Amino acid sequence: MKYYVLLLFAFLISISAYSQKTFSNFFQEEIEMEEKMEIRIAEDKIIIENAVGKVVMVYNMIGNVVAEMRISQPDDTLDISNLAHGVYFCKVDNVVKKFIK
Repeated sequence: MKYYVLLLFAFLISISAYSQKTFSNFFQEEIEMEEKMEIRIAEDKIIIENAVGKVVMVYNMIGNVVAEMRISQPDDTLDISNLAHGVYFCKVDNVVKKFIK
């Protein structure tokens, strides 16, 4: 009988440890999802989310920097209405997005 009680006790402890680990991983993943940087490109603006302190650079096809801005808000916008029609690349940190204006 004592053997079964010890086995049950060990099983409950292992489940408790596993559920705490899973529970903390769930919240860690949730936090990482909230902080994921996103770049959205509209007709005349680039919207950058969750990239405070990073620099946004827009390059033309030749590789010249045509627009640049340091992100100061969690939801910041770079105006690209003054750019001529063409193909551009938007770079924030190590993320690059190609867009056509």
